[in-house]
Amino acid sequence: MSKLPYSKGFTLISLMIATLIGLFIIAAAGEVYVKSKSSFNARAAISSMTENGRFAIQDLRRTLVMAGMDIRASEASSPTLRSIPPISASGTAVGATGQDSDVVAVRYRRGPSCGAPINNPYPLAPATVRFLVVNEQLMCQVNGGTQQPLVSGVKLMKVLYGVDDTADGYANRYLNATQVNALGKWINIVSLRVGLIVDSAEYSQPVEMRAPAAYNLSLLGMNYTVPANDEKTYKVFSTTVQLRNLNAIMQKQ
Repeated sequence: MSKLPYSKGFTLISLMIATLIGLFIIAAAGEVYVKSKSSFNARAAISSMTENGRFAIQDLRRTLVMAGMDIRASEASSPTLRSIPPISASGTAVGATGQDSDVVAVRYRRGPSCGAPINNPYPLAPATVRFLVVNEQLMCQVNGGTQQPLVSGVKLMKVLYGVDDTADGYANRYLNATQVNALGKWINIVSLRVGLIVDSAEYSQPVEMRAPAAYNLSLLGMNYTVPANDEKTYKVFSTTVQLRNLNAIMQKQ
């Protein structure tokens, strides 16, 4: 009777070594995946924030630069007709505290807006276009109508007004709306300086990339405090808008 051929198999030790090597490979692949996912989330957060900030600044500039268009010099001193509305619930206002957003509004008779283009030839009253931040959304409102959302992720908006004290068409100082109102300088406004703090909206930063301590962001001379371990990332955007139409009105007076 012949013997069966002897065949060598895997020993228990070799199986354990192979299993251990496999686990190392799986762990390494998992770590690469997690890091790639975190990197993707971080890039998505920064991209979303940057895109929203640029769109917000673009929308603001496109409308604010129209302030005073076709408004006559004789109307410039009238609170109901002038290019920058007075401080009120429906006009220009400043936040109650430094961490609140400002509101900015301009008037003009002809030009683009957040809705249909404005075309109110004299003697029709100029349109009032207002920007404000509600629930981290930049909103636009025309003539007190429905507030239209423009850009999300806007945490804070601050506005300063360039005052021309020497009638040369250039701003000598920048003041907030309350200061301008107290000095009665609305007719001397020749520019607007708008600052935004924009966050990453629906995108969250990976835990390992979050700031462990609170820090401040400077926005037009004020500080906004970001809490420690905040899941969002933030960026400051600002622009200065020269109001050519208001400058022309001043020169006609």
